[in-house]
Amino acid sequence: MYIPVYASGEFAVRFSLPPFEPRYVPWVEPVNVIVGGTLPITGISSANANLTLKLNGTTIASAAAVNTISNTPVITTGCENKVMLEGNDGSGIKKDSFSFFIPATTITAPLPAGVQEGINYSANNTEVTLVLFAPNKTNVVVIGDFSNWTIQCANQMNRTADGKYYHLKLTGLTPGTLYKFQYVVDGSIKTTDPYSELILDPGNDGFISAATFPNLPAYPTGLTTGIVGTFQTAAPTYTWTTTGYTRPDKKNLIIYELWLKDFLATSNWQTLTDTLDYIKNLGINAIEVMPFNEFEGNNSWGYNPSFFLHPTKHTAQKII
Repeated sequence: MYIPVYASGEFAVRFSLPPFEPRYVPWVEPVNVIVGGTLPITGISSANANLTLKLNGTTIASAAAVNTISNTPVITTGCENKVMLEGNDGSGIKKDSFSFFIPATTITAPLPAGVQEGINYSANNTEVTLVLFAPNKTNVVVIGDFSNWTIQCANQMNRTADGKYYHLKLTGLTPGTLYKFQYVVDGSIKTTDPYSELILDPGNDGFISAATFPNLPAYPTGLTTGIVGTFQTAAPTYTWTTTGYTRPDKKNLIIYELWLKDFLATSNWQTLTDTLDYIKNLGINAIEVMPFNEFEGNNSWGYNPSFFLHPTKHTAQKII
């Protein structure tokens, strides 16, 4: 739990209503309101000041020499709404804000031909079609780099007639660019695509060394929370350099079950490659690697998978 603390005598403003979740970056609790409904709003300041409340840029309340201000506006706009609190104590202006989203009616539409669950890339390298299996949900919106991490009606997903699948085509993408994204389900659940091949985890990525995963993409700190997925059109392809590999006789296998983190001090594939001669000298002719798809945390035997198509970043970066 995190509670904002200000220096003695520092002027500050914040919202007391609607309430915010006490996270490292305070996050407004889900706002449940419909077009035509009302939303109680209260802003407070650390000292008497001129306070102003704005909704979508329009002033809805103002008062001089006060330390609290309230209003209950009628919400007339769907999609994204932004509330701003401004305070001026004579020494400067401080601001706080939050946004909330009122979804449009979900459009019913069949899945496009040829797509499957997950991230579907178009041949022109400027489009992807996202398909999410999410039965018994009301609406899903995609957020990411392309929307500045804001919830927008333009990125609200269509739903199939049976209510099981949500899908959306994203266009105008730059070939080769790595895009980060999430799904916002029913206005409050943030998740990403279970078929993602590279995810960003704010709680665990900080423990991944640069030697194991060079140039690890940065997490969009301050813009969202939870695990973030990625997609990349026209991604670099891997060229195989070894084509003459011969499998050992399956009737004469001597198998070593290997967990990278336990076997090696630097638990990555390159170090294992450099150690193959040692393993071969033991009389071993096959290795059974313990699961290396993404799991929860960085220290696991891999039997608690979370993303089946994502090789854990704790061993190396994906190149194939």
